[in-house]
Amino acid sequence: MAQQITDVVNEAAGRLLAAMNGCSREMAPALVERLRGEHRTIQGYAIRCMVEVLRAIGSDPEWGTDLRNQGAVEWCRALAGTEDEVLRDGISVW
Repeated sequence: MAQQITDVVNEAAGRLLAAMNGCSREMAPALVERLRGEHRTIQGYAIRCMVEVLRAIGSDPEWGTDLRNQGAVEWCRALAGTEDEVLRDGISVW
């Protein structure tokens, strides 16, 4: 079962990344709009997953940078240095 999920995610991620090539400004609003229509539980899973991806990038000392992605990777590194549990008004969002 876990391998099936991994396979589906890898395929979907590959299609998403290919679609983002050259049109990232259009992708964010499209993803937000799609996520808006999903069940609240799925919204939470998606957001937590995105944060985990950003932290994983920031935690990887081997993640290469150049002028095209340097700002984004530095932002991820700053995020990776924050607490694992993020609190909003004293309530854990995890």
